[in-house]
Amino acid sequence: MKRAVLFLLALALVAFGNQNWSFETLVLSIPDEDDFIYEDLKFGINEAATDTFDRDIDQAHPPCPPSGPCAYFPLSGGLVAMLEYDYRPIAGEGDTVTWKIRVTGTTSSGIFSWNTAAVPEQGEFWAGVSYPGVPTTEFIAMETNSSIALLPAQELTIKWVWNSEKVVEFVPEEIELLSNRPNPFNATTEIAFTLPNEQEIDLAIYDIIGNKVATLLKGSMSQGQHSAIWNGTDQRGNAVSAGLYFYSLTTEEGTVTRKMYLVK
Repeated sequence: MKRAVLFLLALALVAFGNQNWSFETLVLSIPDEDDFIYEDLKFGINEAATDTFDRDIDQAHPPCPPSGPCAYFPLSGGLVAMLEYDYRPIAGEGDTVTWKIRVTGTTSSGIFSWNTAAVPEQGEFWAGVSYPGVPTTEFIAMETNSSIALLPAQELTIKWVWNSEKVVEFVPEEIELLSNRPNPFNATTEIAFTLPNEQEIDLAIYDIIGNKVATLLKGSMSQGQHSAIWNGTDQRGNAVSAGLYFYSLTTEEGTVTRKMYLVK
Protein backbone atom coordinates (compact mmCIF):
# COMPACT_ATOMS: atom_id res chain seq x y z
CA MET A 1 0.00 0.00 0.00
CA LYS A 2 2.80 2.43 0.93
CA ARG A 3 4.62 1.71 -2.36
CA ALA A 4 1.40 2.47 -4.23
CA VAL A 5 1.12 5.84 -2.47
CA LEU A 6 4.72 6.67 -3.30
CA PHE A 7 4.09 5.71 -6.93
CA LEU A 8 1.09 8.06 -7.12
CA LEU A 9 3.13 10.88 -5.59
CA ALA A 10 5.84 10.28 -8.18
CA LEU A 11 3.23 10.54 -10.95
CA ALA A 12 2.02 13.82 -9.45
CA LEU A 13 5.55 15.22 -9.48
CA VAL A 14 5.96 14.23 -13.11
CA ALA A 15 2.69 15.94 -14.01
CA PHE A 16 3.01 19.07 -11.87
CA GLY A 17 6.74 19.46 -11.13
CA ASN A 18 8.27 20.05 -7.72
CA GLN A 19 5.63 22.36 -6.26
CA ASN A 20 6.23 21.66 -2.56
CA TRP A 21 7.38 24.86 -0.85
CA SER A 22 6.97 26.74 2.39
CA PHE A 23 7.11 30.54 2.92
CA GLU A 24 8.36 31.15 6.48
CA THR A 25 9.91 34.66 6.58
CA LEU A 26 6.76 36.81 6.70
CA VAL A 27 6.88 39.37 9.54
CA LEU A 28 4.21 41.86 10.65
CA SER A 29 5.44 44.90 12.59
CA ILE A 30 3.26 47.67 14.08
CA PRO A 31 5.54 50.33 15.62
CA ASP A 32 2.70 52.26 17.31
CA GLU A 33 1.59 49.14 19.21
CA ASP A 34 4.62 48.97 21.53
CA ASP A 35 6.76 47.81 18.58
CA PHE A 36 4.51 44.78 18.05
CA ILE A 37 6.17 42.06 15.92
CA TYR A 38 4.53 38.82 14.77
CA GLU A 39 6.44 36.24 12.73
CA ASP A 40 4.63 32.92 13.21
CA LEU A 41 2.59 32.90 9.98
CA LYS A 42 3.57 30.22 7.46
CA PHE A 43 1.99 29.20 4.17
CA GLY A 44 2.81 27.11 1.15
CA ILE A 45 2.00 24.21 -1.17
CA ASN A 46 2.04 20.58 -0.09
CA GLU A 47 1.00 17.58 -2.18
CA ALA A 48 -0.78 16.09 0.86
CA ALA A 49 -2.81 19.23 1.60
CA THR A 50 -6.45 20.01 0.81
CA ASP A 51 -8.38 23.28 0.56
CA THR A 52 -9.78 22.74 4.06
CA PHE A 53 -8.08 22.42 7.46
CA ASP A 54 -5.49 19.62 7.41
CA ARG A 55 -4.75 18.51 10.95
CA ASP A 56 -1.35 17.04 10.10
CA ILE A 57 -0.16 19.98 7.95
CA ASP A 58 -1.95 23.20 8.87
CA GLN A 59 -1.91 24.74 12.33
CA ALA A 60 -4.85 26.46 13.99
CA HIS A 61 -4.29 29.99 15.29
CA PRO A 62 -4.89 30.43 19.03
CA PRO A 63 -7.75 32.76 20.03
CA CYS A 64 -6.90 36.43 19.57
CA PRO A 65 -6.28 38.37 22.82
CA PRO A 66 -9.11 40.61 24.09
CA SER A 67 -6.99 43.64 23.18
CA GLY A 68 -3.98 44.23 20.98
CA PRO A 69 -3.01 43.19 17.42
CA CYS A 70 -3.74 39.76 16.00
CA ALA A 71 -2.86 38.39 12.53
CA TYR A 72 -4.12 35.16 10.96
CA PHE A 73 -5.31 33.38 7.81
CA PRO A 74 -9.14 33.38 7.94
CA LEU A 75 -10.83 30.07 7.13
CA SER A 76 -14.55 29.56 6.57
CA GLY A 77 -16.77 26.51 6.42
CA GLY A 78 -15.36 24.50 9.31
CA LEU A 79 -14.73 24.28 13.05
CA VAL A 80 -11.36 26.04 12.67
CA ALA A 81 -11.80 29.71 11.70
CA MET A 82 -8.22 31.00 12.00
CA LEU A 83 -4.93 29.49 10.83
CA GLU A 84 -1.31 30.13 11.75
CA TYR A 85 -0.04 27.71 9.07
CA ASP A 86 -2.03 27.50 5.81
CA TYR A 87 -0.92 24.96 3.20
CA ARG A 88 -2.74 24.26 -0.08
CA PRO A 89 -2.76 21.39 -2.61
CA ILE A 90 -0.71 21.37 -5.82
CA ALA A 91 -1.95 23.52 -8.72
CA GLY A 92 -2.03 23.29 -12.49
CA GLU A 93 0.23 25.24 -14.85
CA GLY A 94 -0.74 28.92 -14.78
CA ASP A 95 -3.19 28.48 -11.88
CA THR A 96 -3.33 31.14 -9.16
CA VAL A 97 -3.56 30.38 -5.43
CA THR A 98 -4.46 33.23 -3.06
CA TRP A 99 -3.94 33.69 0.68
CA LYS A 100 -5.58 36.41 2.79
CA ILE A 101 -4.03 37.61 6.05
CA ARG A 102 -6.34 39.53 8.35
CA VAL A 103 -5.10 41.94 11.03
CA THR A 104 -7.43 42.83 13.91
CA GLY A 105 -7.23 44.51 17.30
CA THR A 106 -5.44 47.68 16.19
CA THR A 107 -6.16 51.09 14.69
CA SER A 108 -2.52 51.64 13.72
CA SER A 109 -0.72 51.15 10.43
CA GLY A 110 1.68 48.27 10.02
CA ILE A 111 4.29 46.79 7.69
CA PHE A 112 4.54 43.26 6.33
CA SER A 113 8.13 42.37 5.43
CA TRP A 114 9.98 39.28 4.20
CA ASN A 115 13.39 38.06 3.12
CA THR A 116 13.51 38.30 -0.69
CA ALA A 117 16.40 35.80 -0.80
CA ALA A 118 14.18 33.22 0.91
CA VAL A 119 11.20 33.58 -1.45
CA PRO A 120 10.65 30.07 -2.90
CA GLU A 121 11.76 29.63 -6.50
CA GLN A 122 8.60 27.74 -7.47
CA GLY A 123 6.35 30.11 -9.38
CA GLU A 124 5.64 33.83 -9.04
CA PHE A 125 4.79 35.60 -5.76
CA TRP A 126 2.79 38.83 -5.53
CA ALA A 127 1.58 40.89 -2.54
CA GLY A 128 -1.12 43.57 -2.30
CA VAL A 129 -3.34 45.23 0.29
CA SER A 130 -7.02 46.19 0.29
CA TYR A 131 -9.99 46.59 2.59
CA PRO A 132 -12.14 43.52 3.32
CA GLY A 133 -14.61 42.89 0.50
CA VAL A 134 -12.72 45.13 -1.92
CA PRO A 135 -10.75 43.38 -4.70
CA THR A 136 -6.98 43.86 -4.57
CA THR A 137 -5.97 45.57 -7.82
CA GLU A 138 -2.31 46.51 -7.28
CA PHE A 139 0.40 43.96 -6.48
CA ILE A 140 4.16 44.07 -6.01
CA ALA A 141 6.59 41.26 -6.86
CA MET A 142 7.80 39.63 -3.63
CA GLU A 143 11.07 38.48 -5.24
CA THR A 144 12.20 42.11 -5.76
CA ASN A 145 10.35 43.99 -2.99
CA SER A 146 10.89 43.22 0.70
CA SER A 147 7.91 44.96 2.35
CA ILE A 148 4.46 46.45 1.92
CA ALA A 149 2.63 48.99 4.11
CA LEU A 150 -0.74 48.18 5.65
CA LEU A 151 -3.26 50.85 6.68
CA PRO A 152 -5.67 50.28 9.61
CA ALA A 153 -8.39 47.71 8.76
CA GLN A 154 -6.63 46.60 5.57
CA GLU A 155 -5.71 42.97 4.92
CA LEU A 156 -2.81 41.46 3.00
CA THR A 157 -3.36 39.37 -0.12
CA ILE A 158 -0.60 37.05 -1.34
CA LYS A 159 -0.99 35.61 -4.81
CA TRP A 160 1.07 32.71 -6.13
CA VAL A 161 1.09 31.74 -9.80
CA TRP A 162 2.46 28.31 -10.69
CA ASN A 163 5.03 28.66 -13.47
CA SER A 164 7.04 25.48 -14.03
CA GLU A 165 9.62 27.30 -16.16
CA LYS A 166 10.85 29.12 -13.05
CA VAL A 167 11.54 25.95 -11.07
CA VAL A 168 15.19 25.23 -10.35
CA GLU A 169 15.52 21.53 -9.60
CA PHE A 170 17.16 20.89 -6.23
CA VAL A 171 19.80 18.16 -6.39
CA PRO A 172 21.23 17.28 -2.94
CA GLU A 173 24.91 16.45 -2.72
CA GLU A 174 24.69 14.40 0.46
CA ILE A 175 22.33 12.68 2.86
CA GLU A 176 21.01 15.15 5.41
CA LEU A 177 18.43 14.73 8.16
CA LEU A 178 16.97 18.19 8.75
CA SER A 179 15.67 19.68 12.00
CA ASN A 180 12.01 18.87 12.55
CA ARG A 181 9.57 21.79 12.39
CA PRO A 182 8.29 22.90 14.82
CA ASN A 183 10.42 21.75 17.73
CA PRO A 184 9.18 21.54 20.46
CA PHE A 185 5.72 20.66 19.15
CA ASN A 186 2.36 19.82 20.70
CA ALA A 187 0.36 18.30 17.85
CA THR A 188 2.32 17.50 14.69
CA THR A 189 5.82 18.04 13.39
CA GLU A 190 7.40 17.73 9.96
CA ILE A 191 10.61 15.71 9.47
CA ALA A 192 12.52 16.27 6.23
CA PHE A 193 15.64 14.71 4.73
CA THR A 194 17.63 14.78 1.49
CA LEU A 195 19.04 11.96 -0.64
CA PRO A 196 21.76 12.41 -3.31
CA ASN A 197 20.54 9.30 -5.14
CA GLU A 198 17.78 6.67 -5.03
CA GLN A 199 18.17 4.23 -2.16
CA GLU A 200 16.41 2.21 0.53
CA ILE A 201 15.56 4.19 3.67
CA ASP A 202 13.90 3.75 7.05
CA LEU A 203 12.64 6.81 8.94
CA ALA A 204 11.51 5.93 12.45
CA ILE A 205 10.71 7.42 15.86
CA TYR A 206 12.28 6.11 19.09
CA ASP A 207 11.65 6.86 22.76
CA ILE A 208 14.29 7.85 25.28
CA ILE A 209 15.22 4.22 26.10
CA GLY A 210 15.56 3.19 22.47
CA ASN A 211 12.22 1.48 21.82
CA LYS A 212 10.83 2.04 18.35
CA VAL A 213 7.62 4.07 18.59
CA ALA A 214 6.62 4.34 14.94
CA THR A 215 7.91 3.93 11.40
CA LEU A 216 7.12 6.94 9.21
CA LEU A 217 8.69 5.91 5.91
CA LYS A 218 10.28 2.68 4.72
CA GLY A 219 11.30 1.56 1.24
CA SER A 220 13.00 2.89 -1.87
CA MET A 221 13.05 6.70 -2.17
CA SER A 222 14.18 8.79 -5.12
CA GLN A 223 16.87 11.48 -5.22
CA GLY A 224 15.79 14.81 -3.72
CA GLN A 225 14.14 16.13 -0.57
CA HIS A 226 11.41 14.16 1.20
CA SER A 227 9.36 14.74 4.32
CA ALA A 228 6.95 13.00 6.67
CA ILE A 229 4.56 14.18 9.37
CA TRP A 230 4.53 12.67 12.86
CA ASN A 231 1.39 13.33 14.89
CA GLY A 232 2.65 12.07 18.24
CA THR A 233 1.17 8.57 18.00
CA ASP A 234 2.69 5.10 18.04
CA GLN A 235 2.43 2.43 15.36
CA ARG A 236 -1.06 1.47 16.59
CA GLY A 237 -2.35 5.03 16.50
CA ASN A 238 -2.25 5.58 20.26
CA ALA A 239 -1.13 9.00 21.53
CA VAL A 240 2.26 8.89 23.26
CA SER A 241 3.25 10.82 26.36
CA ALA A 242 5.08 14.14 26.32
CA GLY A 243 8.85 14.11 26.48
CA LEU A 244 12.06 13.64 24.54
CA TYR A 245 11.99 11.51 21.39
CA PHE A 246 14.50 10.67 18.68
CA TYR A 247 13.94 10.43 14.95
CA SER A 248 16.36 8.30 12.99
CA LEU A 249 17.06 7.99 9.26
CA THR A 250 18.72 4.76 8.17
CA THR A 251 20.05 4.57 4.60
CA GLU A 252 22.48 2.43 2.64
CA GLU A 253 25.25 4.71 3.94
CA GLY A 254 24.46 4.59 7.64
CA THR A 255 22.16 6.06 10.29
CA VAL A 256 21.59 9.67 11.35
CA THR A 257 19.62 10.55 14.50
CA ARG A 258 18.26 13.83 15.90
CA LYS A 259 16.13 14.67 18.92
CA MET A 260 12.82 16.47 19.35
CA TYR A 261 10.44 17.37 22.17
CA LEU A 262 6.74 16.62 22.37
CA VAL A 263 4.90 18.92 24.77
CA LYS A 264 1.26 18.74 25.93
